[in-house]
Amino acid sequence: MTTRTKLYITSYTVSAMILLNVFSKPLHIPEGFQWVLIIGVFIPLGLTFYFIKQQKLERQAQPASTEAAGRPVTDPTQSTKQRFVASDFDYPTPEVEARIIQHESGISPDVATTLVRIGEKVRHLKHHGLEEGVSTRLLVYTGMLIRQGIPPQQACEAAIARPLTDDPDIQRTIRELVSAVL
Repeated sequence: MTTRTKLYITSYTVSAMILLNVFSKPLHIPEGFQWVLIIGVFIPLGLTFYFIKQQKLERQAQPASTEAAGRPVTDPTQSTKQRFVASDFDYPTPEVEARIIQHESGISPDVATTLVRIGEKVRHLKHHGLEEGVSTRLLVYTGMLIRQGIPPQQACEAAIARPLTDDPDIQRTIRELVSAVL
């Protein structure tokens, strides 16, 4: 522990003791309990404040670049990659996805199939300005909204178009795809 660290801890503890001494008389805190407060509360509290301050200073001192040891943080080394198992996931087949949507949202098979067709059309926009395709989860949410009585157009707007993008042009394209399928 450096001298500066000891100085900070001492200053926090002394400050707490002075406050305790000032407020103990009007609050009628017994002297034995004052020592319990000093040892059990104020010293650990002083240490906590000190270490929080140190962590903040260390974070500010770290370079803002995303590179460590000459390579980007997001690109693990080859030996690190070899320690993991990789799996590719894709969307379920249309039949399976329709059953999932029907089961999870409680809608009819026809509506679930229609939502799957909408999902497939929207997923084709992924390479045309849309970062992510519509997930089965969003299609389930859409089905839940429809089951609760919300018109399909509005349900698709609320659970598909708006969550996927903020871009008004892409939202309009999604609305047009929904209208074409419905």
